[in-house]
Amino acid sequence: MEQLQTAKHPGAGIKQLTLAALMVALSAVGAFIKFPGPLGSIAMDSCPGYLYASICGPLGGVSVAFLGHLASAFTVGFPLGVPIHLVVAAEMGLCAAVYGWIGRRLEAGGGIGTTDGRARTLAGRSSRPWLLAGLVAVVLNGAGAPLALSPWLGMAAVVPLILPLTVASLMNVALAILMRRVLNSKRVSEGIR
Repeated sequence: MEQLQTAKHPGAGIKQLTLAALMVALSAVGAFIKFPGPLGSIAMDSCPGYLYASICGPLGGVSVAFLGHLASAFTVGFPLGVPIHLVVAAEMGLCAAVYGWIGRRLEAGGGIGTTDGRARTLAGRSSRPWLLAGLVAVVLNGAGAPLALSPWLGMAAVVPLILPLTVASLMNVALAILMRRVLNSKRVSEGIR
């Protein structure tokens, strides 16, 4: 899936905005599908952010994942306080951006450290680039994000979050990869371009 460009496709801007709104709405729905853990804000809210990052690019995924976490935290009354949840939302946005960036670079055949974006003939049909990108996102979200909060929350509060966050992140990423594969196989994404 190519990143949408309004210069080549005049209606792409409206389609991309509509898709973004749909993904934010799905994030809000996912915010109600909770995982057991010490906080009530661990949910299926980031799956649409990961999916959107793979379809429309890393920057789009940032906004969807950011708003998805805020929706999830809102449903339980911001248990860590609004400022900490804003930081967590930014971390979620970063995880989605990294996922989108790595997956798109690998899918294009350019690799992580190159600037060559030539697409392979099977680009978009293989899930392998997204599996690697998903693994990185799971580690970032499951362990990296809570550990980054340890100066404010303390290790005693952070350590119990790692397992439920890792499981939730794995489920969010796996569903995003599956949904992307379905969209590719049905060529539904062609209507977005």
